Amino acid sequence: MDFSEIPVLTTREEAQQILKDHHDDYPASLDVIIEQFTKLQNRSQILLTVATIALTVTGFSGSKIAATGSIPRLLIVTGLLFVLSGIIVLLCQTLTLKWATQIRLPSQEETLEAILVHRNKKTHTYGVALILVVTGLSLFVSSIGFYLLCGKII
Repeated sequence: MDFSEIPVLTTREEAQQILKDHHDDYPASLDVIIEQFTKLQNRSQILLTVATIALTVTGFSGSKIAATGSIPRLLIVTGLLFVLSGIIVLLCQTLTLKWATQIRLPSQEETLEAILVHRNKKTHTYGVALILVVTGLSLFVSSIGFYLLCGKII
């Protein structure tokens, strides 16, 4: 079975299922969701580190790559813009803080659902940042490849 064929729960159904799986123990249910936020945070930090490495490498060799011609220059600048855009999304969306314990609705199920909606938004923006950074890194690596293939100013 393909993963895309597996039905996905709505946030309400997921909140209900988490509570059911933990025998209506709200703190245990909340811990499950908080662990998911931790994983998302860790992955965001890794992506931020990779993006930062691209910026650092550019500081050392970017001018040499750009000097080889207009194509590598365009590739490196465009790649850096994508990487920078990904970093901005990570910093302004995925890595922003809103404590799960600040969200309180009339029922525990509604509260868990609201927290899951917040998690899903952060997960989506992480996906956007990932696409931006991977695209930027691909363009950046293409500029390096062009530099290595040409190796001279054209």
